[in-house]
Amino acid sequence: DLTRAGQHIDHAVKYIKGPPFQRLSSQIHITRAEFLMATDSDAEAVEILQKEVKTLEKIWNTRLLNKANNLLARAHYLGGNYHAAQQVIDKELKNINFYLQNTANTKIAGHLQGLLKETLNIQALILHELGRSEQGFLTRERLEDDIIELKAEIDFSYQRAQVSKSHQLSLKEIQQQLNAETLLLVYSIGETDGISWWISRDRFITHKVPGEKPLKKLISLSRDELTGRDRGYQHSKQLSQILTKPLAEFSDIKTIQLITDEPLNLVPFSSLQDGRKNNALPIAASSSVQRVRSIQ
Repeated sequence: DLTRAGQHIDHAVKYIKGPPFQRLSSQIHITRAEFLMATDSDAEAVEILQKEVKTLEKIWNTRLLNKANNLLARAHYLGGNYHAAQQVIDKELKNINFYLQNTANTKIAGHLQGLLKETLNIQALILHELGRSEQGFLTRERLEDDIIELKAEIDFSYQRAQVSKSHQLSLKEIQQQLNAETLLLVYSIGETDGISWWISRDRFITHKVPGEKPLKKLISLSRDELTGRDRGYQHSKQLSQILTKPLAEFSDIKTIQLITDEPLNLVPFSSLQDGRKNNALPIAASSSVQRVRSIQ
């Protein structure tokens, strides 16, 4: 009940003020902004979030600042102000890079990895709208590699080993690693929106998909159909159309290298309907699906 939730938040914001309650107050203001965004009051949400970002920068609460910046960027994005959204995300990525350069704790590095997921997803969506999808894809891969290397460097088992920095590949270099019959498919799923990158030796396509919550619901309804425990096909057909629509653009592909994101790890991808075929055969009938952890 968003109306009642908003009323309770308004009362709390009135009474919780002052330095001792800054974090709790910011949490309430951020929740209020989420409420406003859910009721399509994006402009008011932007005003609240801009104020809270300034407050959180002073007390430097990593988690809350990340959430506030992500929500602020998303509010700008939903309002069609993509350049303002990108400025917010660029600032937050600088914050995360600062944390990365100044931590020697593997738990903190893991925490940063969680924060980074939603930030990079929002950035990818913004850059897609700005016609810079390639940049969003490459930034995601670079920062995720940086965190993996950081965790390796500070982990006890690597303390005496020399950890070498991996070469950051360009899109052209990634494509050159693929043969003519191989497709690299990467999904990035955020809370409310997702995006996928379809990369072959000579093509690069970006495709928007639903966010985590709607996908979880559809996957739950589809799993029995995909595994043969249910004779229906309505939900699995819908899931196939959502996730694999661009596959029709890659008629000669025989191998799909798949990098998934939660909750897509639960999907038997090879059982999805092949959009290249008119007879509704599964992808497995014409292409092998290989789940891989990373591009390199």
